[in-house]
Amino acid sequence: MRIRHLFALMTTTHLVFGCGGKADTGEGSDTDSDSDTDAVTDTDESNQSVEKNAYLNGIVVWADGSAAEGLQMRLCHSSCYVASSDADGVYEFPGVEASAYTLQAVVTGDETYGTPTTPITLEADTTRELGAWVVPQFTTSETITGASEVELEGGLTVTADPDAVSRGTYSVSDEASVWSVRVEPDEAGILLEGIEGTVVGLWYLGNYDLQLEPAWSLGGVLELGLDAGTELQVWTASNADKGWSDNGVVTVGENGTLTQSEGVGLSQLTTLLLVQE
Repeated sequence: MRIRHLFALMTTTHLVFGCGGKADTGEGSDTDSDSDTDAVTDTDESNQSVEKNAYLNGIVVWADGSAAEGLQMRLCHSSCYVASSDADGVYEFPGVEASAYTLQAVVTGDETYGTPTTPITLEADTTRELGAWVVPQFTTSETITGASEVELEGGLTVTADPDAVSRGTYSVSDEASVWSVRVEPDEAGILLEGIEGTVVGLWYLGNYDLQLEPAWSLGGVLELGLDAGTELQVWTASNADKGWSDNGVVTVGENGTLTQSEGVGLSQLTTLLLVQE
């Protein structure tokens, strides 16, 4: 799905907040990163001398294709710019530093939705227009109280261990829980910059941005129509590195069973890709 024209681009006030995921959200003293971001200003004086000549706009929609109004779009490097989507689902970053970022689509105040996240590089004197991103609700959720195998939507499993969990920069909490929704790669609309090969599986995971050390191994049974012995590269979107994190390789076995190479695994709960290279 791709929308070729953007209508009614809103004037967006930018916000910069630090790596801790906490934002001064303007009116009042609420500093929760999930709070509303209307009427905010960029008060980071250190950024005032940096040339802001890179531009980004796009659209977000719900799973039924309707415009997703009021989403918090975060463009994050060492700090984040924030824009809100308007009644048409349109958002705009009209002037930021040329740099590598991650772009997050956040439904504030409702943790039942996935957070589509992808690395993106913006260049000076260039405007990037993104197609429509679909923002779906999670379809599975499970709180982890001990080491156990947890099934994600579609048959993929993770060997979850609550002792491996730590709070990420943008995590709402450090609760050891796993939420998932599987999205068809050709329908997600999300930017997959830097990924080489065919994306055969895409999930949005939560508790968002939890960091996993040691990594959780992947397994399960997926109906991908691939021959036994096919290797799939595993990638997750890394807010820390502003890129795709290499989470190793899974091998397709008989009847679609998946096994992961020893010593690697899921390192964070963000956007998860399985890619046939």
